[in-house]
Amino acid sequence: VLVGDPPGIDRRFATNDRVLGPKYGDGLRRVKAAVARATDDERAGWYRIYVAGQPVLVRLDDGREVALSADELNLVVEVAKPWVLQEERGYVVALDSTVTPELAAEGLARELVHRIQTMRRSAEFDIADQIETWFDGDDELAAVIALHGDYIKQETLSRSIGIIPATAHLTLTTYPPNVNVESGERSGGYSEDIDMDGHHFRVTVRKL
Repeated sequence: VLVGDPPGIDRRFATNDRVLGPKYGDGLRRVKAAVARATDDERAGWYRIYVAGQPVLVRLDDGREVALSADELNLVVEVAKPWVLQEERGYVVALDSTVTPELAAEGLARELVHRIQTMRRSAEFDIADQIETWFDGDDELAAVIALHGDYIKQETLSRSIGIIPATAHLTLTTYPPNVNVESGERSGGYSEDIDMDGHHFRVTVRKL
């Protein structure tokens, strides 16, 4: 989170035609044109006045100045990705929306929990039934399970959790003590093939 202006922020103003139309009638066109052709320096000055709650003076093409209140102007704020921002009364909070590998892994773990809970219902397990859960998937899935295995176990009532590597040489070689790694398919239980975020894998749940 960034407090202040993120790089590439652009503030501009537009007329509130619903308010200004009845006030200026045919003259609204001139007001709109004057607001639209404002320079960067003019917009910066207007912004300081606008957030202070004071009327903004806009010079028309005939030399006249009109005072536009905050209700008569709309502030439009744009910013380059990956920033997402919220601005109110001159205060800006910007959030970097970049999805890091850690956030992606956490999101995948949460989605796995959701899928396993759905599988429990499909298999007609009782809500309190303890299960074991096995995943047959790729390296990235294995890494997520190694990192978030305890969370997955807790949320799905899995007494044990295991991985069946789909690749011949799994690059991840270290797992928590409560994550089993075995070769070969698991017999029994209820299985589903799942496609999720570009990954294809099989999940097997078995009631204990």
